Amino acid sequence: MAEGTTQHPWLEKYPSYLDWNMDIQTGTLPQLWDEAVARFGNRPFIDFLGNNLTYAQTDALVDQAAAGLQKMGVEKGDRVGLFLPNCIYFPVFYYAICKLGGIVVNFNPTYPPDQVEKLMEQAGVKVVITTDLQAVYPNVGPVFEKSRANGGSLQQMIICPFAGSLSGLKSMLFPLLRGKDLVKGISGPGITPYKEVMSHGSAYKLADLDPKDVAALQFTGGTTGLPKAATLTHENIYINCQQAGRWFPGILDGQEKILTVLPLFHVFAMTICMNYMAMRGGEMVMQPNFDKDNAAKAIGSGATIFAGVPAMFNALANHPDVKSGKIKMDALKYCVSGGAAMPYEIKKNFEKVAPCSVTEGYGLSETSPIATANPVGEEPRLLNDKINSIGLPVPNTIIEIVDENDSSVLMPMGERGEIAVSGPQVMQGYWARPEASAECLQNGRFLTGDIGVMDADGYTYIVDRKKDMIVTNNGFNVYPRDIEEILFGHEAIAECAICGVPDSKRGEVILAAVVLHEAGSITADDVMTFLRGKIVDYMLPERVEFMDELPKSQVGKILKRDIRDIYGAKSGLVFAALHPITNTSDSDKGPQK
Repeated sequence: MAEGTTQHPWLEKYPSYLDWNMDIQTGTLPQLWDEAVARFGNRPFIDFLGNNLTYAQTDALVDQAAAGLQKMGVEKGDRVGLFLPNCIYFPVFYYAICKLGGIVVNFNPTYPPDQVEKLMEQAGVKVVITTDLQAVYPNVGPVFEKSRANGGSLQQMIICPFAGSLSGLKSMLFPLLRGKDLVKGISGPGITPYKEVMSHGSAYKLADLDPKDVAALQFTGGTTGLPKAATLTHENIYINCQQAGRWFPGILDGQEKILTVLPLFHVFAMTICMNYMAMRGGEMVMQPNFDKDNAAKAIGSGATIFAGVPAMFNALANHPDVKSGKIKMDALKYCVSGGAAMPYEIKKNFEKVAPCSVTEGYGLSETSPIATANPVGEEPRLLNDKINSIGLPVPNTIIEIVDENDSSVLMPMGERGEIAVSGPQVMQGYWARPEASAECLQNGRFLTGDIGVMDADGYTYIVDRKKDMIVTNNGFNVYPRDIEEILFGHEAIAECAICGVPDSKRGEVILAAVVLHEAGSITADDVMTFLRGKIVDYMLPERVEFMDELPKSQVGKILKRDIRDIYGAKSGLVFAALHPITNTSDSDKGPQK
């Protein structure tokens, strides 16, 4: 067998300012937070829509929340759910739960009640903290009521008024101007208002914690089936903050502002935007969600770091005020992309309007999340040579490419296989899912489910997700990423996704879902003409569908499952002899008008 990936080929190309085998300290999240308060007490920590809190002010709220939770009976090992959008309440209760030794269970507050119920049961959540937003509360309120009635684990709920998370005037005006967005009159057995939680002073008993104690349950993306809860320890998250943070040598303690539009319930934002920024005394410029106009204004107002997903970078690169220079991004020092592989065209377009390059990283909920990243700053040649790479392993992390069918077999350099991760940031396993844990934790490695290759310099390239691989009717494996990268090179195409959709005659056919910069500017035949000659014939899509927008999760990941659901349900497909196209631009489910 050719030389495998165990030889750590990345060591010769590692950033000159960084030692891959460097000593990394371990600790707990309460230690991280307390050290941040001690060092940066008077520095700003949160700017939420103009409501500003210093580290010291936030800490006072954390202590009150900890005292209130302890009064409610929360103790070490209890699972406490955060069912919150981005708002001030999130970091306050996050660190309060950690100080009591509780386990934070992060929920996407847009999940429907039936899914929330299953996840609550899976995690054994005792208390859930939520808000009175109409877009949030109806997804968890019925679950709470049902659990109480049936004697389930979830018996207590804390209601935080969203208006209370805003600055003085906005706080008063929001209920008046946006009253329809709020659920009024939430009360009943087991329901505790935020004010009452915070009314018990600030004295509480700090839990005796070990870094290897569980800190958070982080649900996987859930694009297929019911999400699993990755069990992350204090050590996992604490160390990953250091691993990722040391990658960026220009970070200045107490001086950075990170635009936080990614939801904090997502592991990327939880680790990088909140915990790592706290470790370095940075400020979270926090917004409830991604809005391209508000995000552009925040960057123009002095944000120095932006962590996002490719769709966000694409939106900002095409923002008219950014393109015209009306909004300048001069303060940006680092931009980090994660969550999904970034097409080179998006990266190139964004870097035309930004003063820094986009550093693509890679990780998963199961790795806290950062596992790899591309070098920054001093390696421009390598960055140009390694287009579409997810980079090198962060310190103390080993990346290997293993056989998809036998994880004990290492693949030769340059050959496709499953990406495996070893390192101190890898989860303990999935909560209450021993079989699922055994499937992905093998031979001392975490099997990511991602297909990739490693080059001779130790750079890894994502090919695709195993579950997204398409098997054609003649037995060929088709990796959607190969086709998507080519389509992104067409000047008329803004976004695209390749997926396999069910077909009554063939089992599965290749579909290209395409979003255009200008609707109607090209046809399906134009798309096919563009692809022919660039890929082998068996990889050519059999259908091209134009959509107004691609369905995405709250963190910006393209939901190929939804595309399959939309177009896989359609009947009456017409196939040509060799490479058929069904261009159904008049579809009533998602296509462009």
